Amino acid sequence: MTLNNPILLQNFDKIFYNRLNTIFFLRLILSRLYINETGKYHSINKNY
Repeated sequence: MTLNNPILLQNFDKIFYNRLNTIFFLRLILSRLYINETGKYHSINKNY
């Protein structure tokens, strides 16, 4: 198995980019959930 194989490189690129996309997507969802939770927390604090 050599890295000169274009099919192997193509598969590696697909796996690599899919992994990057899933990490980015998960971070986006987590950041939105975090912002929503802190927003609720601040709105609850404003009532006092």
